[in-house]
Amino acid sequence: MTVKQGSLLEEGSVIGSDVVIGAGSTVNPNVRIWPNKEVEPGAVVRESIIWAGSWKRGLFTSYGLTGLTNVEFTPEFAARLGAAIAALNPRGVEIAISRDYTRSARMIHRAVISGLISAGANVTDLSVMPAPVARYWAKHNRISALHVQTSPVDPRSADIRIFDPQGLDLDKRSERRLEGLFFREDIRRVPHYEMGRIVRRDDQTDGFVAELLARLDIEAVRGAAFKIVIDYNNGAAAQLLPRVLQELNCDVIPLNASPAEIVAEEDDSAFRGHLQEMGAIVTAVRAKLGVFIDRPGERCFLIDEDGSVLDHQQGFAVLAQLALQKKTGILLGPATASLAFSMIAEELGSRFVPTKITPGAVLRAAQHADTVMASDAGGGYCWPDFGLSFDALFTTVRVLELLASTRSSLAGLRARIPAVSHNAAVEFCPWDVKGRVMRAMMERHLRDRVDLTDGVKVFFDQGWVLVVPDADRPEYHIIASTLDPRRSRELVDEYSQLVRSVVAENAPQAEAVVET
Repeated sequence: MTVKQGSLLEEGSVIGSDVVIGAGSTVNPNVRIWPNKEVEPGAVVRESIIWAGSWKRGLFTSYGLTGLTNVEFTPEFAARLGAAIAALNPRGVEIAISRDYTRSARMIHRAVISGLISAGANVTDLSVMPAPVARYWAKHNRISALHVQTSPVDPRSADIRIFDPQGLDLDKRSERRLEGLFFREDIRRVPHYEMGRIVRRDDQTDGFVAELLARLDIEAVRGAAFKIVIDYNNGAAAQLLPRVLQELNCDVIPLNASPAEIVAEEDDSAFRGHLQEMGAIVTAVRAKLGVFIDRPGERCFLIDEDGSVLDHQQGFAVLAQLALQKKTGILLGPATASLAFSMIAEELGSRFVPTKITPGAVLRAAQHADTVMASDAGGGYCWPDFGLSFDALFTTVRVLELLASTRSSLAGLRARIPAVSHNAAVEFCPWDVKGRVMRAMMERHLRDRVDLTDGVKVFFDQGWVLVVPDADRPEYHIIASTLDPRRSRELVDEYSQLVRSVVAENAPQAEAVVET
């Protein structure tokens, strides 16, 4: 067992072998921690840790709430979370909730509803719908909403997304308030006559489809009569997108269009092979475009008419060219996005503005009136003229509209992406040392041109280097983008060494760790 500096083990707590208690953590009385577990620094352990591999400091990650189904996200957890969410609001508030069609999402969805009504909130049950449609519904009805889904990257895990009345992720202040209520168990319980009601509303997607079509040049797309290949990945998008594409006179070859629960995890090589197979289909049927949509309907991969799969950086660059050819303005992307995006925007009379790297921060920045398009550079694309969400459904039809109006091709646009070098590395950094790394960066570049949007970005001739802390893990990301590949690699190596040296200087002394 390892107990690090500043930790407190209350009376009656039992700690198993090979357990690591992070610095500044507290284990409450009578809590039992089974062997081979890890407690994050600064966490307060209020319940026994039996099945979960670790105990986190807070509820939220950069992508909302994520945890292993029936291990970290149990029905008891979900009910307590629902009650805490209701306690953020006055009694009688209306809160909407939606889900995907998986069994785990259904279980958590119903447990959350129990917690909500127990604390006096009225619940609008939207049943099954894609995540972008849930955001749209929240914004247009001015009602906070939750969305429960099986994680698109790990079928063993579930995601709980919380949207404010503008359809955006909760801000940091609201996240901290919710965590305070949840962990202090300062939860409101109302008398039986004040408990909330549940109203089920099915088929709440018509407004989304109607506005989606209203935002398009329908006649231009109809006239092009595109043939496209769509892989729905057995997700909820298959409920909506086919009727939109039929309205647009598209010849569609659908793949995996029936809802089916994915129970086995797909490794990266198998997924890449699946995309390559899809590219072969696009070429064989001579389609204009191929789109792979993830199960929540938020992110997508694009495949050009040559069957080449565009990675997320290439997809962002191609869509940026399409969007800015049609309308000039601001292009938004995370601070980690390569130098190519500044060059694309400048060439097309527009401006690239970097944002913080978390997806929620990108969407909040997209509220600017001059924003034409925004992306998290991870396959999520936001079109602010339609909605403030990463929306693979609207992205699919907007790409068709732009291809029809500009008479461009994805392969041609991919060939025009500026050739730049973009290198990255990840270095371990304890939570309590992250601030010292930032201080070292600032002291080193007091007189240089820097950007502090997220982390510290230092500009050099023909490029930049960014040193930014990971929001969810004890790590630093070092990214360099320059015109010269050798210079890019040198910058990454140089600043990786800087992070390692600061971590080494601040390594805990032997007496600060107790091992038994």
